[in-house]
Amino acid sequence: MEERDLLNTKIKDLLAQRRWTGVREVLQEIPAPDIADSLLNLDKQGHILLFRLLPRPSAGRGSWPPIP
Repeated sequence: MEERDLLNTKIKDLLAQRRWTGVREVLQEIPAPDIADSLLNLDKQGHILLFRLLPRPSAGRGSWPPIP
C-alpha cells in the first residue's frame, strides 16, 4: 500500500473513531498537498470534519470545493 493510501486510511479511521486530537496531530505532520488528497477521498461529512480540524493558518489558504 502506498504512503498516501495509508495516510488516507489513518485519517478515515481516526475520523470514524471521533479521535479529533489524533486527526489534528496527523494533519500537523503532513504537507498541504497530502491533506488536499485526503479531502478528495472523503465523503461530505468527512470534508467538513477534516476542514474544521485543520490548523487555522492551513484552513484559510484555499477554497473548498476546488475551483476548476
